[in-house]
Amino acid sequence: MPNSGTARNDKFSTKTRKFGEIKFLVAGTAIVALGNFFLKYLELSNLHRSGLFLSDFFTSVNSRAYLDSLLNAPWKLLLPVEIGPDSMRWTTTGLIPVAASNHFLGVDTTFYLLNTLLIVSSVLTSWFVFRSKVFSLTLAICMGFGTQFIHSYNNSSILLLYLFIIYAEINLLALYYIFKRQNHQTLFRTIFVLSLIALALCWEMWLDYFVFLFLLSLILFCVFSRRKMREFLPKTRFLLISSVCIALGYFLVRFAYSSGVSEFLAKGQEGETILNYLLNNHSIAYVITAVEDMISNIITYIYIALTNYFPPPFISSFSLFYLGKDAIISNQYGYAASYGSAAFVYNHHVFLWYFGAGILFAIFCYFLLKYLIQSFKKPTPHSLILSSLLLMIATGSFTHLFIKYRFYLSLPLFSYKCIVSIIGVSLLISYLLMYLRDRIPNRQKYFSVLGASWLVIVIAGFTRPALLSDMLNLLKMGTYPDPLMELAIRLYHLFF
Repeated sequence: MPNSGTARNDKFSTKTRKFGEIKFLVAGTAIVALGNFFLKYLELSNLHRSGLFLSDFFTSVNSRAYLDSLLNAPWKLLLPVEIGPDSMRWTTTGLIPVAASNHFLGVDTTFYLLNTLLIVSSVLTSWFVFRSKVFSLTLAICMGFGTQFIHSYNNSSILLLYLFIIYAEINLLALYYIFKRQNHQTLFRTIFVLSLIALALCWEMWLDYFVFLFLLSLILFCVFSRRKMREFLPKTRFLLISSVCIALGYFLVRFAYSSGVSEFLAKGQEGETILNYLLNNHSIAYVITAVEDMISNIITYIYIALTNYFPPPFISSFSLFYLGKDAIISNQYGYAASYGSAAFVYNHHVFLWYFGAGILFAIFCYFLLKYLIQSFKKPTPHSLILSSLLLMIATGSFTHLFIKYRFYLSLPLFSYKCIVSIIGVSLLISYLLMYLRDRIPNRQKYFSVLGASWLVIVIAGFTRPALLSDMLNLLKMGTYPDPLMELAIRLYHLFF
């Protein structure tokens, strides 16, 4: 009898603890969602104050006749569609549902809804993997307060990336269960394939994710073969074969209903690749130019991803942002003006972030190689997870690496172009903060680290838009709304 009573008490205690965790998780998710709503409300309000508004991208770039033709034959929405002159994209699960929501709910409401859906998805998918409140809430904070979507105020097609990340999270969840469990393999493999198809039909950036899956499957196959872990080999083959088959199907249909690769070889277009250096010139110097552009792209996009949650002083020249070009040049007091020194001094501050990019890239490469080697020599769940996340960061801008250097890469600005890398960074931050819980025995110290990390991400969410807007303005490409300025204006009117 005492043993039976003790068992019942333990069972009741376990249920109570789990119920408490769920309540805490729900409350935490609600707080993050409300904080995100407040941030986005300030951003939209500041946007409206300047006389600008979010618009529906898909209907704004296409003619009424073309839109009517799609409505008369809805099956065409399953194929690549026009997103502007001579530009075709497959976006059945991306721009199309966003456009439908914009039509029925309004653009601003859709914007708030997508933010909330992403936060909820981040919490749920990560909870089913690690059952960690720290991991789930950290990931939600990253998704809710990061500036990876800020360019949607200038180009509303970026809104589809909310759905893109949701599909990727579901795909990663299915991938985890494929390797974690022996039962229900058919269910998890089906979810994996369907979510990967949804990702492929969302936007072409899915190819960055495909490169990650392809390399990951090869690495895992080598690791499991070397360690005689044969029970994982069929799962790895499934990962490789299913991903490659979806990619082949994607390319066949994509090129059949578009201009093929000619869009990326057109001279003077944004998507012009480094291949044009080689196709249109016969000098070895242009081979070097192509290589230099690619190296520059690799370092730039990895730096943009790694610093996505850094406050302004750690991103670029804070003096240029705070003082401005004229003040910096005037403080040279005309020194060597005949040599055009003003332009060199100004450019020094514009490209000051290159120092940090080089240092951070070197550190990143060290840890990537360290955990890849460790995974081959003596694989553990920890080393495999870290090497996988670092690999995702490394490959998360793969398709953009072959684009010619463009002027907007002078500043670490367009984070949406490396969105897969940013997913990897978000997961890495969440995992490391969860991992530290067992490595810092003092609870007070641990929660200080956790709270400080969360606070930095939130502060960056409110302060980075002003710096990013200043960068965009330097490029003469417009501005972004400033939530901190909007908050200051409202507090001023409230109290004065």
